[in-house]
Amino acid sequence: MEGVEFPLVEDEPALVNGDLAITSRRLPNGDVPVEVARRQRDGTWRWVLDNANVLS
Repeated sequence: MEGVEFPLVEDEPALVNGDLAITSRRLPNGDVPVEVARRQRDGTWRWVLDNANVLS
């Protein structure tokens, strides 16, 4: 989209334990949204929890 700017974010490495993974990033305003994904039988990942905010 023309004229839309997205802020740079600091992505953290994903933490994987078995078939669950958590990803997070730090936004410029200090918020830390997280997502939790579950590995499916076919090897793909599906979001279980999306864009939860743990710090603000």
